[in-house]
Amino acid sequence: MRAYTIALVDDHPVVLAGLERLLLRHGTYQVVVSATSGESLMEQMQRSGPVDLAIVDLRMPGMDGFAVIAWLKANYPATRSVALSFSDELQWVRRALHAGARGYLLKDMAPDAITLRCTKSLNTGNRARTSSCVVCLNRRVRIRFWSVMCCTEYPHGNSGSPAICSTRQTIPICGSRTPWV
Repeated sequence: MRAYTIALVDDHPVVLAGLERLLLRHGTYQVVVSATSGESLMEQMQRSGPVDLAIVDLRMPGMDGFAVIAWLKANYPATRSVALSFSDELQWVRRALHAGARGYLLKDMAPDAITLRCTKSLNTGNRARTSSCVVCLNRRVRIRFWSVMCCTEYPHGNSGSPAICSTRQTIPICGSRTPWV
């Protein structure tokens, strides 16, 4: 089995180094792009070509992570993006998913949970409904997210048409298959 190619972008070098070590230890990932800004990621990806997965810090000076995710979606549609953030605020999750992120990870997650979420993001099909997104949030935010995002129209179908999640639908959160509420 070939290793998944990964791009990392975070404005903190210690976070980049830690993520790279974590992913390399896992054995199925190869970090081919490591950037400290959105602009640097753009330059490096234009040289390296597409990657399987981009892990993108949302809060960076200059080009923020939301813009990076949107740029990746427009220029490298086969590359899956996962947002990485300290923030569990609902508006950050919504903005990341609307920009094109396939997942949202919190920086205070356990290292093994991060690699599990990355693998799940890579192994799911095209994002056609909310349940295929990998979102790792605490219970309080999951309930708010459910009530705001999943019980209303959310434009992310393949054709651009909205999809509506029922209240009985279960959504995988950090490996569980239990309902959010």
